Amino acid sequence: MWSREDGATTVEWLGLATIAVLVIAVLTPQVRSAAVEIWDAIAGQITGLF
Repeated sequence: MWSREDGATTVEWLGLATIAVLVIAVLTPQVRSAAVEIWDAIAGQITGLF
């Protein structure tokens, strides 16, 4: 029943793809805001040097 000779099935791939899309959709706003904060800090340091 759990043999893996034939590789992953289509249902397994669809499940993994669905989970990946949901994780990305949940994390994207947080990652975006964190990236903006980091970029603002870096840009502030760079402009402070000149």
